[in-house]
Amino acid sequence: MKTIYIVSLVLIALTSFELISKNHRTAVSQRYAWNVIWLAFSLTVFALASFRVGGSDWENYEIVFNLAASSDSLPMAFAKNPLLEPGYVALNYLVAKLGGDRRDLIYIESGITSLGTFLVLTRVPGGAIIVTWLITLTFIGLMPVRQTVAISLVMIAFAATSRKLRLISTLIAPSIHISSIPLLVAKQFGKKHLSRSALTGLALMSAVATYFTTKLLSDKLALYRDEASGLTDLAPGTVIGGKIVTLSFIVLVGYFASKKKQTAPCPSFFDYKILHLITIVSLAMATINPGFIRLTSVFEILYMWIAAENIYYLQNKKIRFFLYSMIAFVVICKLTKISLQFEDIYSVRFFSV
Repeated sequence: MKTIYIVSLVLIALTSFELISKNHRTAVSQRYAWNVIWLAFSLTVFALASFRVGGSDWENYEIVFNLAASSDSLPMAFAKNPLLEPGYVALNYLVAKLGGDRRDLIYIESGITSLGTFLVLTRVPGGAIIVTWLITLTFIGLMPVRQTVAISLVMIAFAATSRKLRLISTLIAPSIHISSIPLLVAKQFGKKHLSRSALTGLALMSAVATYFTTKLLSDKLALYRDEASGLTDLAPGTVIGGKIVTLSFIVLVGYFASKKKQTAPCPSFFDYKILHLITIVSLAMATINPGFIRLTSVFEILYMWIAAENIYYLQNKKIRFFLYSMIAFVVICKLTKISLQFEDIYSVRFFSV
């Protein structure tokens, strides 16, 4: 846990310095220097992820790999893991059949996570702020697992300049973890001005999708056995209430930053209406089982993306630093809460083989 805090504090310090020193007419040499700094940080993420043991669902993912490795064919591997996304099963099977072991699979997952981190840090306005918020997903025992890998693929799809890379990432992400689909939907409809009837139709479709997804995930939660008990035993009101407070904080920070911007407003990356709709649907799933709140965590990324963009374009350095300080403080509080509440689930040892 000390390693997680140290890396998190280093990121917060670097981001603070970048925000304070940022100038919209930054010299090419200074941008190059920051690219080198963020490359070093991304390689640190890769090193931690590659040589870690433990974390969320560690034993379950080990079982998945062993089942895939013992399968004589890909259809058999799918049959042995019927409730897992096919892309993840296929990746396990392919690594095993090429003579690799589970550590090789972790290397691949770590590379995807690190690439997504680097692209967001270097190609997205306010990217370091987004990555700061992602710490609670990336470093607390979720590194690297299916959800983290899928989110990283979505980040690559959002930030990459190569069309082929964007397309490949978009196609693969849902096959690794279903939680990436709402992120991709929000991006697809983000800049479209939908009519009231279109929004109503989308809401009805979302409700139907929620029903069937909930039934599917109810079966999938059985895979996690005691791993999820610390979360699923919580009262739905507690889980949802905490999530609403968190999202409200991000929205208020983003709104305040947007009102303080002195430059012409940049194009919004997402439409709040679509984002609110999908978030409400995901929270409705959590009323059925608090374990589903793990899916709603991905929407914090989109809200923070908007807030980070607004903070980045602030010309007042003091306000820029103050708003980021608030975000960093909340992140540290979340890290502490997770480490105390789910210490056994998210226990991670780094640089272990």
